[in-house]
Amino acid sequence: MKKALSILLALITAFSCFTCVFAAGSDSTTLEVKYCQTEARSMLADINAFRTGSDTWYWNADNKTKKICSGLSPLVYDYDLEKAAMQRAAEIIVSFSHERPNGTEFHTAYTGNVRAENLAAGQTSVLEVMNDWIEADQYYEGQGHRRNLLNSDITAVGIACVEYNGRKYWVQEFRSPAGSTVETPANDGVTTVTVDTSEPASDWLSILISFFRTIINFFMSLASILK
Repeated sequence: MKKALSILLALITAFSCFTCVFAAGSDSTTLEVKYCQTEARSMLADINAFRTGSDTWYWNADNKTKKICSGLSPLVYDYDLEKAAMQRAAEIIVSFSHERPNGTEFHTAYTGNVRAENLAAGQTSVLEVMNDWIEADQYYEGQGHRRNLLNSDITAVGIACVEYNGRKYWVQEFRSPAGSTVETPANDGVTTVTVDTSEPASDWLSILISFFRTIINFFMSLASILK
């Protein structure tokens, strides 16, 4: 009887270990935030004024020569991309990073042949956040946001601003080609947002390795029981 119980326990342990390999985390965080989309959308004019103005340059990697970005086209506002930007704005409350809280990269939030993202937090106005992103007083390593704004391969932008606990979070999502340019009502209200914080599922190679390790451990335990 003891031997049978030991075998059953070994089977249950092996099955539990194996099923854990396949299960991706199911954790999520729910936030109540206030979107400020009318304010966020007003930034489009500032972006296009910058792209079509006379200050369209950034440092090359040598920090001695400049790349001049002439003839840039204005960006169109992408209302589908705005939805992704709004989701990302909630996500950076949880984790301020270009990596999403579920471990994937920012560009998994939307599609596009060319994709880029600018993030900021704490600025209280469009003017303040745009001045920070323009990075005129920085060298090459500090001008990533500026290079995104002056990217000639980008054709569309979606922007979000969200307020949480008195602090504003800002997101610009860029892509090409553009999605929907049909205007939708701006969300300026309190909204409940769910943020996925689960870990990504294991890749198949890791699953197979774990499977065989589980099988080996099971038979080693079984052999020990049957001695």
